[in-house]
Amino acid sequence: MRKGSHHSEKSKDKCKKANQGKHTSPSTEFKKGYGWKGGRIVNGDGYILIYNPTHPSCTKRGYVYEHRLVVEQQIGRFLLSTEEVHHLGDRDNNGPQKLMAFSNPSAHMKFERYKGCDPHEIIFDGRKFNA
Repeated sequence: MRKGSHHSEKSKDKCKKANQGKHTSPSTEFKKGYGWKGGRIVNGDGYILIYNPTHPSCTKRGYVYEHRLVVEQQIGRFLLSTEEVHHLGDRDNNGPQKLMAFSNPSAHMKFERYKGCDPHEIIFDGRKFNA
């Protein structure tokens, strides 16, 4: 005795054609229904990501790091892939006064190790932000 449903190849082909181009994943991240949390998630490293599938630097799943979005809003342009954002405190606090942006990873590392770098390598300094 066979358990579960078993479909013929003809039946499987009909289902494939009917569902072609439709999102049928059981995950809720693409559906604004049950379980939808507004497109805001926290990854395993504690960073907050926002669902924004039209952003030029979104992930394959359509998410962008919130701290990058905040800095982009402050400087009025998209960040380049080589530009890095540093948190001044907790990773889940993405207020402008808690973020800094650097022109390259080297400048970011200099700041983290020595608490200083060439001022020309700083794109945005939240320490100087006036709300």
